[in-house]
Amino acid sequence: MMGYDSNTISTPDPGDALTASRYLTDLAAWIAAPYAELPGARAGMVTGSAAKGLADYYSDLDMTMYYAETLPTDDALAETRRRRGRFRLRLLW
Repeated sequence: MMGYDSNTISTPDPGDALTASRYLTDLAAWIAAPYAELPGARAGMVTGSAAKGLADYYSDLDMTMYYAETLPTDDALAETRRRRGRFRLRLLW
């Protein structure tokens, strides 16, 4: 999976659905990256308007991570959240 940080995700034009969708899918990749490293991780999926290329200023981000056989432990998820760190998204469009 490609590496993302909060500086590589550009803010979309509010009237451009493809740009807004790309923004949300880039954001999903950035959020999902550390979870994809957990044991058993098999796939991450974006659904909804972002996946269809129809996102706009009001769209949320629908995403799911899939794991084989067993889910990560609560401790593993907590450590992953700690490693990712807190982040605040500032939407400027």
